[in-house]
Amino acid sequence: ESIAIDGLSPFGKTQLETKKSFTLLLGGTASEAPTFANVFSWLSNALHFGCPRALDQIEGAEISPKGLKLAVELGQWSRSDRARYELAIDAKGSRQWEALFITPNSGRNNRVNTSPDAIPEAWTQLLGVRENGKIWFRNEAGKKAKALEFGLDESRLALSSLPEDTAAFPVMLAVRQFLLSGVQRSVFDPSLMREPCSPVGANTLSPNGANLARVVADLERQNP
Repeated sequence: ESIAIDGLSPFGKTQLETKKSFTLLLGGTASEAPTFANVFSWLSNALHFGCPRALDQIEGAEISPKGLKLAVELGQWSRSDRARYELAIDAKGSRQWEALFITPNSGRNNRVNTSPDAIPEAWTQLLGVRENGKIWFRNEAGKKAKALEFGLDESRLALSSLPEDTAAFPVMLAVRQFLLSGVQRSVFDPSLMREPCSPVGANTLSPNGANLARVVADLERQNP
């Protein structure tokens, strides 16, 4: 539903509201639309490979000397709640703060805040980092279920180390899967889009836009 960024040039402190089904970022040269989309690529890489390596791969932007803060709100996970993932790293890629919450669907919170003292009472925290540096995961099976806690190198994200236990961590696993593969990024190649397009083949738009004419023709057939 939204993503908030603080510490990534050239944006400064920015928040983007998104649609539940489809959000399209369009921009010409120097519009920074691709750079904004790279944030999701960076998150996916950080989950796969760790934060320092992901920082080396980010394109078109620089991390502030004070570090980078992100807050991503993801849809409705029930009739009344949504998920919120927060992350803060320093300029070298060490994890300073990481948390995942279930938050009420009523109202908006536009903070890019990583202070545990500022967490609203109505929020339920599922993942966090203790003062001793250990990460912890709330067992979502019930209040009496024991939480999972262990040490983790600060270059790694806690969400990447979550065990594959759908009974204990269904929401957290769904959030991780979305951040890993739920955002599709396309960079159209004008030269390929000008080339003749075969009338047969997949009607799903290719990442480089080469089959755009076929996709448009298929949409026109479906919606005369």
